[in-house]
Amino acid sequence: MAPIRIIICREESGWGAASPDDAWLSFVHLAPTRAELLDTLPAALEAHCGHAVAYELLNRRAGLD
Repeated sequence: MAPIRIIICREESGWGAASPDDAWLSFVHLAPTRAELLDTLPAALEAHCGHAVAYELLNRRAGLD
């Protein structure tokens, strides 16, 4: 199975993560900092789908913390 594609973006209340893949379109994960979002993303994805999943970040830009 291919990794789930994840987009990281700046939101008004912190940082958000979502996926453009059909089954995951409604998945949204928010955190106050980009670093915290990246730290908590694996557990949030696992909680959302009920098992650990592989994922790929679609926008990995340095210096956005």
